[in-house]
Amino acid sequence: ACALPLSSKGGQSYTILRSSDAGTHWQNVGNTFGLGTSCDLAVNPANSSDIYVVGNTAVQPTASNAASYMLWHSSDGGNTWTAILPSITPPTVQLASPWQVQQISVVGGNLYGLQWFSVPSGVLQPRTMQAQMRLVMSMDEGHTWKVIDSHFASANQSVHSYAIDPSNTQTFYELIDSMYLPYHPGMQPM
Repeated sequence: ACALPLSSKGGQSYTILRSSDAGTHWQNVGNTFGLGTSCDLAVNPANSSDIYVVGNTAVQPTASNAASYMLWHSSDGGNTWTAILPSITPPTVQLASPWQVQQISVVGGNLYGLQWFSVPSGVLQPRTMQAQMRLVMSMDEGHTWKVIDSHFASANQSVHSYAIDPSNTQTFYELIDSMYLPYHPGMQPM
């Protein structure tokens, strides 16, 4: 579970809690790093010791183009953690954004999630270049990510939710729609 401990002090940070007795007792397995004010957790259904956590960690990435969002991996049920600084390939040059995957899941040994791609600020963009959320996948334990539903971008459709059939990982379901905000021609604020 992602948990935000109650504290009278400022600077609260999420942590990861684990229970091996159906929630009667909990162990803090995420206190070795600060997840910040965001937490998204995925457990591999084929191996419950294989855990991935996304958070806007207090540990700053070293890459110049990286956001403060990081991916953490544990292969031993949360006893030890390894930080991963993921890279992502945008669907087009205009829709570049730092890695910040949400709704992360593990299906069939691959990682999936949703990623916002935004257009550069101050650039005149046609309707098809609005910020969009895309379904992304990693086949190398979260190090590199690619968009797998680029065909919706040209129709200005954005993903709101997704599901992958665990018995046939080639079958994807996506809830798509046009953008939440109406399009206004001209300069697009960020």
